[in-house]
Amino acid sequence: MSTISGTPLYLRTPDIDGRILNDAMREEASTLSASSPFDGETKLLTGRPDDFGDPTTATHLPAGFRYWHTAHQLEWLKAYQGPGASTLTVTDGGETASTLAVSLPYGSDGGETMHVLLTSGLNGAVPGEKLGVTILNDLMPDRLQRMSLEDQRLIASHPAFGSLLAEPFALRPAVGETVAQARAAMAATLQELRDLIAGSPALPPSDDSAQPANPAELVLDQIDLALANLDRMGVFYPPTIADLRAQLAAQYERLEHYGAALRGFTPPETAATGYMSADDRAGLRGAYEIFVQSSARMLDVARATAEVVATGRFNGKILDVAGMTFTFQVLANYQGEAEMQARTEEIRVRNALLANYSVMQQIANRTSAAIPPPDKADEGIVEPKDGIIVYDADNRLLEEKVAAMFLVGASVTAAPHPSELQLGVTRPPLESTSMNKGEWDTFGSVLSGAVRVLDRDVQSLSDQVNAISRERNRHFDMATEVMQKMASIVSEISAGIN
Repeated sequence: MSTISGTPLYLRTPDIDGRILNDAMREEASTLSASSPFDGETKLLTGRPDDFGDPTTATHLPAGFRYWHTAHQLEWLKAYQGPGASTLTVTDGGETASTLAVSLPYGSDGGETMHVLLTSGLNGAVPGEKLGVTILNDLMPDRLQRMSLEDQRLIASHPAFGSLLAEPFALRPAVGETVAQARAAMAATLQELRDLIAGSPALPPSDDSAQPANPAELVLDQIDLALANLDRMGVFYPPTIADLRAQLAAQYERLEHYGAALRGFTPPETAATGYMSADDRAGLRGAYEIFVQSSARMLDVARATAEVVATGRFNGKILDVAGMTFTFQVLANYQGEAEMQARTEEIRVRNALLANYSVMQQIANRTSAAIPPPDKADEGIVEPKDGIIVYDADNRLLEEKVAAMFLVGASVTAAPHPSELQLGVTRPPLESTSMNKGEWDTFGSVLSGAVRVLDRDVQSLSDQVNAISRERNRHFDMATEVMQKMASIVSEISAGIN
């Protein structure tokens, strides 16, 4: 085991890159400030690892390099002057940026070439300084996406980026592609959706005067924030952008389907307006209001997230690493809560529609059962008898409203329900209130097929709500764990310094 000043390297407190910080390191670090960290030249961490060697004559990176503390890695890289060192410069996708890059065989056998470059350290506490160490061979996309725009651009311009990151993880820029080209391609997918929404008819205003006159602006503003966020990125994961676009599109389509049902509508439903409910669309109006509120909450979360990402602040307060992690987990929890609210309301609306389909099935079955068997004719030809629709005397008013939803005719305007539009379900048409037994039975069978589709969707939505609920609980637990761990670390550091 490597030692520093005779002290074994055992896990105590991780530094900013997750490497170990022992007692000797802690004592050394206590003399430094955030604006004066280890720089690999004038401020050095005492007690080099046993395999540090002489960087000026090295032809390989030391075998333990990837496990050293960042301060020792930085010192070694800055002392190395061999042919494996170069200055990596990028001009694409922003202002010109440069950093030290080293590519050398790793370990005694040299079986692997390790690509290392200096990146921002201490969360950028020293502007313009590159005091962090990034090993491209070990870099994972989740850490890459948390790095600064400048660091992302530098990494994307590295010759090994394509083979080590872009191809294995399907990242862009792809080989031969610039950051600007990749960003433009990602932006195009979001801009296409924005143009589509902006060019569509305005949605009905919400009853909440605090919301925009056209609630579609709630989604448009989220798209604008997403486009602005692309400008802070130098590496992109297309599936993430595609998922975001799909989420925003689904959010708008939900508003549009319900908004279309209410646009220009004044109760009650008539043959001229068409029939899509048994309550003159009161339930649809309530659902629309909830969807608007849900979108407003999602926009609030997107704005808060953008503030944290751009400024490192939340509600005007500067966040440390723990506070930022906690805030992101809480915001993810709020996002899930808003989505769960909308999905739960969709379930309520689907169940209300299913109830109407069930009533229509009962009417069809009752009417079919009431039709007497046909009379036998002398010539052997049987003429089926027609049966006029039979309503339940105790629920006649409701059943008449439900039957109106299914009746078709030249004088009745087609009015598909928002849920039917979302699922691609065509409401079975009731051609007449007087049909023979076979026709009523066929109509009932078609109804049953539509009911199965709606029922499956309700179950799917319920599963989604449960999944979101579990995810919210996970984010809450993770946020709590972060704060507990940071409190423990601060306590250990304080005890060690004092």
